[in-house]
Amino acid sequence: MGSLSSQAAEFVLTDASAGSDVGNWQISNSDLGIDSPAPFTVEKKRLFGGKQAGVDIIVIDR
Repeated sequence: MGSLSSQAAEFVLTDASAGSDVGNWQISNSDLGIDSPAPFTVEKKRLFGGKQAGVDIIVIDR
């Protein structure tokens, strides 16, 4: 196998102890400055209406 390179980034989206929440949020490989042959996005969404109201989901799209 060839050599592997990795990059890491950390984002706090919800912190119950601090009482903070970013709400809806999204980031992509281009936002991170990653030139990738397989573009990706990571998104946090809050659902509204019905039994799912207030539930946060994380969507990873590659």
